[in-house]
Amino acid sequence: MQPLVLSHLCILTSLGAGQEATFVALREGRSGLRPCRFESVSLPTHVGAVPGLDDFHLDGGLAGFDCRNNRLAASALEQDGFAEAVGQAAKRYGSRRIGVFVGTSTSGILQTEIAYRRRDPATGRFHIVDKSVNGTWLDGKRLKKGVEEVVPDRAVIGVAEVLTLSFEVRK
Repeated sequence: MQPLVLSHLCILTSLGAGQEATFVALREGRSGLRPCRFESVSLPTHVGAVPGLDDFHLDGGLAGFDCRNNRLAASALEQDGFAEAVGQAAKRYGSRRIGVFVGTSTSGILQTEIAYRRRDPATGRFHIVDKSVNGTWLDGKRLKKGVEEVVPDRAVIGVAEVLTLSFEVRK
């Protein structure tokens, strides 16, 4: 098999923004964990939150997709000259000959906690509410904004007509 060449990379973690900040933190043995500051969390715990992420927002054509996960990806792509390196590679090899691979965390620890807290205590069922700009679908039916719906134990959830999630409760 032919080796894959990684010609450039960028990194954004709770340790810092960019390769240098991350490597310095690792060399110094610093942790990126911070006390959890989610509202109503009374458990003394720590999370690895990226500093400044809450102040970073997507704008322009991407504003409708603003969420923590997309902010993480967009902010990461701005680190270490990555966007410029991709542009140079596209000019040199052609855009069909390069690949950009992006990995992010779930970045939704708070949303997961909120969903878990909103489970029906008697049945254990989850509920969903569309608060999006581009719409949410539950088993092919578009949800009305702001109206809570029960999520069946098995469901297909569509987001903004670009993402489909398979949902299954495991008992």
